[in-house]
Amino acid sequence: MSKGANLVAMRYVDALFELAEQGNLHDKVKADLLNFAASVKENTGLDKILHNPLISRGDSEKIIGDVLAKIKVCDLTTKFFALLARQRRLDISLVIVEKYLEKLAKRNGELTARVTSASALNKQQIEEISKTLSDSTGKKVALELSEDAALIGGLKIQIGSKVLDNSIASKLARMKDSLTGKVA
Repeated sequence: MSKGANLVAMRYVDALFELAEQGNLHDKVKADLLNFAASVKENTGLDKILHNPLISRGDSEKIIGDVLAKIKVCDLTTKFFALLARQRRLDISLVIVEKYLEKLAKRNGELTARVTSASALNKQQIEEISKTLSDSTGKKVALELSEDAALIGGLKIQIGSKVLDNSIASKLARMKDSLTGKVA
């Protein structure tokens, strides 16, 4: 995403954040945004609609309204996405979700760690990772979990710009590089 698009997204984030603050709705808006992002990930057709400039503003607003009604979001979230549709900004909606969640986490003194594993983690593993990261950073850590079978095993953890890649795929790549004489 371009720097200009990030700036535009941040203006929308700031507005939504302020309205959520006034209405004491941060928890509800956060849940709404997470559900919306999950819906987009599950439905590639929805992602295409968000990025399709040929869909009229009215149709975009109706489609996004129907999606939001299905996932039962609060009134503020509905009005916010209607505004995005009218302003033809649905294409940056996932950036807005990401930036809003980052801003909320920062406000709450939390860090967000993106944890990618080869397969689904069980509850105990998630708790251990969360505790270890909280202990090492001294802050409350919110985990964003994802799966990538290409990792083979192990974990890849990203907090801000720092990445800890302890996956088997990464270890194999480093081993291959050392055997072929390449320097990482």
